[in-house]
Amino acid sequence: MEPSSWIGLFGSLVVTLLAAYGSAVEAATLAMRPSRLRELADDGNEAAASILRLLENQNRRATLTVSLSLASAILAAVLVTAVLAPELERAGLPFPFAAIVLTLLVVFVHVVFVARLARRIGRRLNEDRTLAQARPWRLLLMAVAPLALLADFVTDRGLAAFGRGREAEEIGELGELREIIEASELEEAISEEDVDMIQGVLEISREQIRHIMTPRPDMVMVAAETPAANALKIALEHGHSRLPVYAGDHDSIVGMVSVRQIAASLIDPTAGQQPVGELAQPAFFVPETKMVDDLLGELQAGRTHMAIAIDEYGDTAGLVTMEDIIERIVGDIRDETDQEPIEIIPDGDGAYLVDGRVRLGELAEQTGIELEAADADTLAGLVFLRLGHVPDDGEILDIDGIAIEVALVENNRIRRLRLTPDTDQPKPGTPNPDGRQAA
Repeated sequence: MEPSSWIGLFGSLVVTLLAAYGSAVEAATLAMRPSRLRELADDGNEAAASILRLLENQNRRATLTVSLSLASAILAAVLVTAVLAPELERAGLPFPFAAIVLTLLVVFVHVVFVARLARRIGRRLNEDRTLAQARPWRLLLMAVAPLALLADFVTDRGLAAFGRGREAEEIGELGELREIIEASELEEAISEEDVDMIQGVLEISREQIRHIMTPRPDMVMVAAETPAANALKIALEHGHSRLPVYAGDHDSIVGMVSVRQIAASLIDPTAGQQPVGELAQPAFFVPETKMVDDLLGELQAGRTHMAIAIDEYGDTAGLVTMEDIIERIVGDIRDETDQEPIEIIPDGDGAYLVDGRVRLGELAEQTGIELEAADADTLAGLVFLRLGHVPDDGEILDIDGIAIEVALVENNRIRRLRLTPDTDQPKPGTPNPDGRQAA
């Protein structure tokens, strides 16, 4: 072969090694705990700070690393094909076939050494070695930054052309992540409990607090003029550690008071008649449309455990606590002060007696009855939405083949309903009389 041919092969080897190096360093940095990186960065470690900046912008990091891998694979394939395809053609192999074989060979090498072996090696690097690669890795990614910027530009324009933006792209990525998690569960790489927790973490990033809050009619509140001793009694009766304090009407919440504050004030024997409003701390107000994960961060930053959700008119919509958010992630947390859960009671022949406050998602999980509505969170809300009026006891409607009977209405609130699935309607996957499956 000509000297230039050896140079071409050497060049393909260099770009492959660079891609493998980048893949290994990325795997090593992702294996480091973000809390450890932040700790090192706060102590003045520039390498840790540099890695954090790259990791915080996940889309940009992913685009850069994919661009590096693709650019190296394409360049290596071009160089190898340009050098070896003519040699194979002279040996009797048609040039197009030789080019395809050589390209597949380069792809195989990249899959094995860049995507697999290099990443496994990277995950075994210790902290010092990982930090030492921060600067070279950053320089390597900067080399493909123009290609990454072009890819981002084309992607954004493509999404915009189809009426989809970054939010839709992120939702797609969440869907892919869910598929990976479910596949890991099937392979028993992750336990069912861990899968549920990871799913909960994913859900709170796209769920509004109005879906998990305690609605205003169910909130336990005390008037500002309520004596401290009476407020303590109310809190203990309902098993709450904190109570909202209102002045005038329930929409005029002026603060929050904790059982500990009330108990501390009652050490003085004469303080039992002290108005609880004098003990209240400022309340934390948030719109009911705020995302759950955003609220979690704000509660942690403000070192508070409770927030009042308000609607678009500034009226009280409900109350959400740190416990509500944690339960959304890990499942129900119950102690001796908790009230009985909202009821879903089997009533024979596949029917259920259901509390109107039951959320549609919870109903589906416990009974398999799936009722969906974009503008309703609870079963009672769905019935109100479909009927358009306050129903009377015994009123019946049909939704998606489910007969829903209003069993109890009190003070214009639907308290209890009876759900009866249509047994004549075949369930999905059940053969019809003609042998076909129901849709």
